[in-house]
Amino acid sequence: MHQKDSRQWDSAVRARARQKTRALATNDARWRALRERVLQDEPLCRQCTQAGRLRAASVVDHVNGNATDNSPSNLQPLCISCHAAKTAREDGGFGNPTRRPGR
Repeated sequence: MHQKDSRQWDSAVRARARQKTRALATNDARWRALRERVLQDEPLCRQCTQAGRLRAASVVDHVNGNATDNSPSNLQPLCISCHAAKTAREDGGFGNPTRRPGR
């Protein structure tokens, strides 16, 4: 198997494993409705707003990283850039060590 093909397959396997750990899969109608409600209630990226920037949110993020906790206090709207940066910091992306808030 070609190295690139192996990485794509591994990525797909990890994505399926992540979906199994969620309270609601991202393709579930209940998650899509919850996501839409969060984005309607707060349409701007929370981190950008706190930094004085105006940018539309397009992602709903679990604040504490726990995908089984869909309580309103654990969901925040983010733009793609802020979500990617947060994920890299917490999940070890871009060579960063894996860490979670409060751990």
